[in-house]
Amino acid sequence: MSGNFRAFKLILLIILVTLLICGPAQAGSMKIGSRVEGISLPTVDGTRVDLSQVIGKMPVLIWICDMGPVSVSGVDNILSIYRDFPRDRLAVYVIGTAGVRRADEFVRENQFPIPVLIGGRDSLTAKLTGDSPVTSPIVNLFLIDRNGILQFKGFLPGIRTRAIEAEIMKVL
Repeated sequence: MSGNFRAFKLILLIILVTLLICGPAQAGSMKIGSRVEGISLPTVDGTRVDLSQVIGKMPVLIWICDMGPVSVSGVDNILSIYRDFPRDRLAVYVIGTAGVRRADEFVRENQFPIPVLIGGRDSLTAKLTGDSPVTSPIVNLFLIDRNGILQFKGFLPGIRTRAIEAEIMKVL
C-alpha cells in the first residue's frame, strides 16, 4: 500500500472519528460572511492580544486546536502557511483550548513560532465553532478578511495546504 494512500486513509479516519464524537456540523457556528468582532484573548505568558486591531490591517488565519494527537497532525500545514506568507500581509494565530499549561508545553516541545492564544468555550472559540460539546471542533480553521468578515472555514488536517493558500490569496 502506498504512503499517500495510507496517509489519505488516516486523514479520513480522523475526520470520521471526529464526526462521530462531535455529531453533525455545528449549526450554531459562525456562517461565512458573518462579522467577527470582540476578539481579545490571553497568550501563554498572560499578555492579551486584541485581534480586532490586527483585523483592520490584514487578514487573520486562526487555527483552533486542543493540542492533542489529532490536532498536532495539522502542525506542518499551519507552519508551512506561517512561513510562506509575510507577517505584514497575513496574521496567523493558534487558539489552544486545552489550557495554559498544555499550550505552554506544546510551544516548548515543538519550538512553535506562531503566537498561541488561550481560548475556552466562552471566548472566540465558542463564537466561531458554535455549541460543540468538545474542544476539538470539526471546523477548526478560520480565515477572516481585513474587514472582519469570515471568508473561509475548514478542518485541519483534513484540508491541503495549497487549498488553504488559495483561500488566503483571495483575501489578500
